[in-house]
Amino acid sequence: MSKSGVFIAIMLLFSSAYAEEVDTGVISKETPWQGSVDFGGTYLQGNSDLLSFFGGLNAKRCFGESSLIFDIDGAYGRSDGIKDKEWISAKTQYNFDLPDMRFYGGFNTDFRNDDIADLNYRISVNPLLGMYLFRSERAKLTLESGPSYVWQMQGGVGDHFQALRFAEEFEYRLSSKSKFWQSVEYSPEVDDFANYQLVTEAGIRTWVSSAASIKAFVQDRYDSEPEGGRENSDMGVYFALSYGLKAPKDYDMKESRKALKKRAKEDWHFVGTLSASRLSGNKDSNGLSSSIDGMRCSNGTETGLGIFGSYADTNGTITAEQAGGYTFYNYDLKKDRSYFGSRLDYLHNPVADLEYRFSFGPHVGYRLIDGCDTRLRIETGPGATFESQGGIRGSYANIRMGEYLDHHFAPCVKLFQSFEYTGSPDEIEDYQLVSKAGFETKFGENWSWQNSVAHNYDNLPAAGLKQGDLSVNSGLKFSF
Repeated sequence: MSKSGVFIAIMLLFSSAYAEEVDTGVISKETPWQGSVDFGGTYLQGNSDLLSFFGGLNAKRCFGESSLIFDIDGAYGRSDGIKDKEWISAKTQYNFDLPDMRFYGGFNTDFRNDDIADLNYRISVNPLLGMYLFRSERAKLTLESGPSYVWQMQGGVGDHFQALRFAEEFEYRLSSKSKFWQSVEYSPEVDDFANYQLVTEAGIRTWVSSAASIKAFVQDRYDSEPEGGRENSDMGVYFALSYGLKAPKDYDMKESRKALKKRAKEDWHFVGTLSASRLSGNKDSNGLSSSIDGMRCSNGTETGLGIFGSYADTNGTITAEQAGGYTFYNYDLKKDRSYFGSRLDYLHNPVADLEYRFSFGPHVGYRLIDGCDTRLRIETGPGATFESQGGIRGSYANIRMGEYLDHHFAPCVKLFQSFEYTGSPDEIEDYQLVSKAGFETKFGENWSWQNSVAHNYDNLPAAGLKQGDLSVNSGLKFSF
């Protein structure tokens, strides 16, 4: 079994055991143990193939004036069959408060394996002295320093040496539902300060329930003298769903419920989304997707428009690239549950060899559910499509059917799902299916976190292309 497979097995084992403890009440507010299991990833399949995941297990136990911390995490990624990351890291640390409560002593051990950097292992043992520069319910800043001894094997070359370790860690509560953290760890060799390791990290965690949270962070590991002419820096951006770490005590899921069905009277309301990933160093990978959607409701009418785009590359090879837009107009009929309208869509996707595709036509719709917490509607109508794919231009009539659902589990958590069918009335095998689902977590008045999965299926793709494209995305959403 590969090291990534072993890591997944360990994560599943620990998560199963942890879930069992939670179910049986072993981990509760009274127990000295705290912990969480994290997992996140990105998956694209079809004309571009990408697999990336991150996982972690964190546990902490307090013994009066001392504490024991254990962390293990790792990441794995492939893009178009080329592995671009595979690392595992583990750390244990024991801290005990000194008579002056501003200071603490401790002992830290660290292990890391990184196949892309050809690092078989790096193990360090670090006694430490720490200081709380400040510590409150909202913010905490600590500094640590101490001697270190390092054993490592990189590029087939073994080494061991004495080093120093300096670390800084900062946490700040942004709100009752989210916090920011940042850390820096610097470890130079005692006999050669030009040979050092520098690890920096920063991220945001947002709670969606009392025990579940979403976190996003960027991490950079810098080696001043890497073996074998490799890059100095390896940077990654990671997103993960976390379960187990309790939300802050003043977290309140019973916030005053405002009307969730908001209809702008005469003004436009715009929402933007942005997700990005960056991996640099021995492998370079970039990903970016964004969209802007606008809506205006007035006197029984709805007007909407939007644009979107995405891009991804690995080592200079483009693996995803698309852009598009839409606009629609709906007019309520005598009963406001039914409506009549028209829609125009545009899509450009060079990876799928699609130069352009325009679709437009009228439709009728019906709101099956139109409540504050849940909205479900369906619509259908004839249309026409003009496209150029694989160097072949064509136009044809079509029929479009769609289903759209929004459901609020709580004032700050929403599920969304949609399904669209577009097919030719003359050729039953010529059709496209677009399905999407995800959830959105609000952590500010105008800010939220969105995770979604989308699948685009073309039953008769251009020659040499695959029928399906599957993507998983995570990113920020903001309104203005």
